[in-house]
Amino acid sequence: MIEDTSKHPIVKKLDITYSANIGSYLGVPIILEDNTMFGTLCAIDPSPHKFDTSDLELMQTLANFIANAIDLGQAYEVILAEEQRVKRELELAKKVQTSVLSEPIILENINIQAYYPSSESLSGDMYSWFEISHNKYGIILIDVMGHGVSAALISMSIRSLLKGLITSISDPIEVIKELNHHIFSLFNSTNQSTYATAIYLVVDTELKTIEYVNAGHPSGLLFLDQKTMERMDVGSIILGIFPNLKVKKQLLHYNESSTIMLYTDGLIELINPVISDAINTIETIIVNKPNNVQLIEEIKNKFVNGKALKDDICLISLNVK
Repeated sequence: MIEDTSKHPIVKKLDITYSANIGSYLGVPIILEDNTMFGTLCAIDPSPHKFDTSDLELMQTLANFIANAIDLGQAYEVILAEEQRVKRELELAKKVQTSVLSEPIILENINIQAYYPSSESLSGDMYSWFEISHNKYGIILIDVMGHGVSAALISMSIRSLLKGLITSISDPIEVIKELNHHIFSLFNSTNQSTYATAIYLVVDTELKTIEYVNAGHPSGLLFLDQKTMERMDVGSIILGIFPNLKVKKQLLHYNESSTIMLYTDGLIELINPVISDAINTIETIIVNKPNNVQLIEEIKNKFVNGKALKDDICLISLNVK
């Protein structure tokens, strides 16, 4: 009996090979970094016995190149997914950070507004104000060294103290000393050096007084009685460097409507790298726009809108009448 070999698997494969005009075949596996096989790199030729050792080496080189490209592509996808996750978490953290900032106060004898355009990262800038008693308000602006998550966490730590500290102590000297103690004992005592600048003031609308301490912060600006410009720079060195701090305060009296502007160095850097020139520019704007809402709009329209911010900007504009 003669065996019919036409249906044999090997014969079928040879038939397919002949019909595809494949005389020579060379296949090299594409092995990824984790030792899994992605696929096979193939070469074919209609002539038999076409490929030799040099062809095999070339194919192996090409297969390795393809494997490296695939590994890089997969790594990039992982990195991109991680970046998106971090970005979402930072956006959430930014919302939490801004959610605890004080709401505007709009009353007949005092008006407090803030402007806080943010850069993409978290910030060490933070402000708060509280009603200490009837007709008496504590206002503070703080700028923690650096940017990003670490500065934001420190500023949030400080923020958790402020309401109890300001409403129970209120005196600018004691508030600044307590903040210095908190920053030094919590951070610098563990060799994790950090510092902050701050300006804190207490406004009494009944006595018509402004009492403040400036702890190494950019000068607060007071347009007193809409007649003279005062730079509010009396106080102390920056917070967190030494365990004990020598602090001075200044008491100012107003009789007519007056404007105060507090700001962080992000605004200075945006307006002019020369600090004195930047402050002169701000003073001119205050004189021309003593209304605090108009003042904020002027600064926003003139210096901020449409610009990519490298650093957060924080300013407080306050009118007393």
